[in-house]
Amino acid sequence: MQAEHRTSTRTQRTLIAWPVISMIVLLLMLLHTSDSARFLNRYSTRYALTLAVMLAFTGAAVGVWWAGRAQRLPNVERWIPQTRWLPWAVITLSAAIMAAYWYLRPAARQPANELFQIYILGLLFAGMLWLLMQTGAAQQTLSSRWQLGLVVLAIAAPLLLTYLYIGDIPPLSLYDEPFEVSFSQSLVENRDFVNPLVPYRESANLLFSSFTFPRPIAGVWMGLFGPGFTQLRVFYLLVGLIGVPFVYATAHRLYGRLAAIASVFLAMILLLHHNYARPDIFVATAVAVGLYLYFSARDEGTPFKHYIVGLMLALAAEGHNAYGPRFMIGIGLIYLWAYIRTVRRTRRLTADVSVYYFGLGVVTYLVFYIISRTLMLSPGSFDVGSMLETMRETYTRESRGSTALFSLDRVQLNLDHFAQYVRFHPLESISVTFLTLLALWRRRSADVIIALVFIVSWVVMFFTLAHVNILIGSYYFVHAMPLIALLLAGMIAQINGDFSTEATRQTITLAGFAATLALIAIVVADTADFAHHRTRDNLAQLLPVGEQVADIVPDDVPIAGAPMYYLMMPDRRNFVANATINNTTPDEWRAGTGRIEAWSRIGVGPPQAVIVTEGHDDFDPALFAYIEANNLVKAYCFPIELFGRMTDLYLPADAVPPDGPQGCDS
Repeated sequence: MQAEHRTSTRTQRTLIAWPVISMIVLLLMLLHTSDSARFLNRYSTRYALTLAVMLAFTGAAVGVWWAGRAQRLPNVERWIPQTRWLPWAVITLSAAIMAAYWYLRPAARQPANELFQIYILGLLFAGMLWLLMQTGAAQQTLSSRWQLGLVVLAIAAPLLLTYLYIGDIPPLSLYDEPFEVSFSQSLVENRDFVNPLVPYRESANLLFSSFTFPRPIAGVWMGLFGPGFTQLRVFYLLVGLIGVPFVYATAHRLYGRLAAIASVFLAMILLLHHNYARPDIFVATAVAVGLYLYFSARDEGTPFKHYIVGLMLALAAEGHNAYGPRFMIGIGLIYLWAYIRTVRRTRRLTADVSVYYFGLGVVTYLVFYIISRTLMLSPGSFDVGSMLETMRETYTRESRGSTALFSLDRVQLNLDHFAQYVRFHPLESISVTFLTLLALWRRRSADVIIALVFIVSWVVMFFTLAHVNILIGSYYFVHAMPLIALLLAGMIAQINGDFSTEATRQTITLAGFAATLALIAIVVADTADFAHHRTRDNLAQLLPVGEQVADIVPDDVPIAGAPMYYLMMPDRRNFVANATINNTTPDEWRAGTGRIEAWSRIGVGPPQAVIVTEGHDDFDPALFAYIEANNLVKAYCFPIELFGRMTDLYLPADAVPPDGPQGCDS
């Protein structure tokens, strides 16, 4: 039986995957160019050795495939003891080796090297499953005690990692997170669309570029638990966790118990890895609910559920105005395709009414959006034309490079956007690509739907807006959390063998257990690696400077500086970003001017202390023109590890310490 299994059609299809994947990886690695090109004027010596190893793996893969095709694979079962303890030893050692390898892998974090290292990780994972099959234990079922232990581990591990790293990963967004803290507080305190950190931005622009309903709720949260980006991250993490039970329910419906457990683990980890203090995480929650309702409505055929599907997926716009609704488009195309097929078969336009209910749900939210935003823009009036024009102006301003859909500027900016994803999340980005292709290869209805919605969502995003934030991994990838978790669930179910009856979908095999345990070990290692290795340029390391400035400058003295320093004094309403000075003239800050009168109502006054970060915001002449016009001098200097290696604090001359500027060379 074992020999017949090794040469079966299924085994042959599996064997051919190895050389195909190997050749793709080798080709991508060959496209890389090393900084120090000593071999063939293209590769460094070290990278050339890596290529040689990859070439050897490719040759081995082709050889194994050929041997299997020719029925010449050796019978290795005779050398593997068939004992009860061996499968557990294989699982334990494999999970430990994979986790240790990923955390301790060589430090050259270039895309080509990361690809090779993920390839090695994949081989270790496949080797573990192969050994389990050779011991004959792969399809053994686990007892309820082991299943309960796996559930506890899948929930406890991400909770512990969240407790350890919620303020450290992802890396601080130097502008967005301070902006969110200030704006969310202001929405509650001032009841207006104004941000004290950047008061020069028009209310209409803030309404259509920055306002969504989770933000004032976040302001209330910070009113209860204190202002700060960590507090705001905790709030949005809780918003994201609302969607996790829906991910579990969808995965359980489609793939079974083990897949659902694995999906919960990955969903919670994704929320941590992409949890910036922004409402984007609400998109993930809305999509999780929408997907659950879609698959349950598809099976049960309740028209009202289709209405709620459309409403929930459109409601994702409250997480991000531009990018939130893109999943609605993907599901909408699925509805439209099913409708067209039904009409062609039945010749009746009302044969499938689900698309009408879905569309009605979308329209319901659109009506709500138009009414609410119009009234917010012009209280007491209802001018839709003015609202649409303001939206157009906002989109033009926020879309960097070009607003044309197919411009080269847009293409380049979006390529940079995805490059950030690969840089900060190499294991996730490459694994997601593999999982999507695997889902399409399985060709099951649910798998194809999930993969297509995922693909469509990124295509729509690519042509919707060009908006890349420097120095961080993009927060937009949290939007797809439910889809990524379900793609993983499909793979776990495939390994577990759960694609048949409802009864078998509730069993957990040793192979499925091993895959899930290895997943948990690898992702835990990846999270630690993210916190300790991949965030060395995290701007959060500059926060102690803000704390020192807060201790030096009295609370009633207005301050200007880079937004990240504000995070250490978020209760100050008189802190403005240096961009505010750069967008004004010194004369506009004088008493009696229109701006000062308007800004004074929210606590903003002419800065009497200015923080200048060398190599970051010391290039704009307007900043130094303001410093000179107000007779400010360099009083304190703080060494830092980023930018120009120094942060300077300018104060009035009478505030300089008696023994002169502190920590400054000149």
